[in-house]
Amino acid sequence: PATATPYLTMFGKCHRSRSCSVYFLLLFLVNAYAADAFNNKIARNTQNPLRRATNNPSHQTMSTANNQKTNPTDSSSPPAALHPIKAGFLGCGTIASAIATSLATPEHETHLARHGFSLSSISVTKRSESKSSKLEENFPEVVTVYDSAEEVARNSDVIFLCVLPQHVDGVLEDLTEKGIWRTKEHTLVSLVSTSQVEDLIQKSGLPRNSVYKMICLPAIAKREGC
Repeated sequence: PATATPYLTMFGKCHRSRSCSVYFLLLFLVNAYAADAFNNKIARNTQNPLRRATNNPSHQTMSTANNQKTNPTDSSSPPAALHPIKAGFLGCGTIASAIATSLATPEHETHLARHGFSLSSISVTKRSESKSSKLEENFPEVVTVYDSAEEVARNSDVIFLCVLPQHVDGVLEDLTEKGIWRTKEHTLVSLVSTSQVEDLIQKSGLPRNSVYKMICLPAIAKREGC
């Protein structure tokens, strides 16, 4: 596209396969179109799709240029296994609704698969009820609305934190006290502008390479706006 390449700021060292998978999921959410422009480059460097981290362990910027597209004309190559995503949203405001819409929209399925993913389920908290009920109405096959953050976390592996700033500490600490966090499975992505990654790590107990921060606009529902 003619627009400047979008970007996202991520925190934590991406050096395990699970972290790499989450990285590509976030790339899909940012802009799959921009990633397509770099297919030829990435095809020559599939062994190391991630940029080297910066010296600052709490602040890394990664390009959307890293994805590899399967050649649809190569019938001899077996299709790669897709990694199922169980996405959870703690808070269901405008941004959470937009990201969930982007993941659940059937027309985006091929773009998600291009990055190695398939959507298994989306769990959202009821608040804001008008938006959560609309998501469930639009995507009844994948979206489930729960009354509590605990239920959402239990049914998700990638958790998007989308609550108001004043509620962040309470939500994370409550989940920690109840022993909900699965350190080997859960990934936390905060969309709260004021949240600090070190605080998120401390309050959730998750390892550094499982905690991210993402800033985007509602246009992400159409895979734009980051």
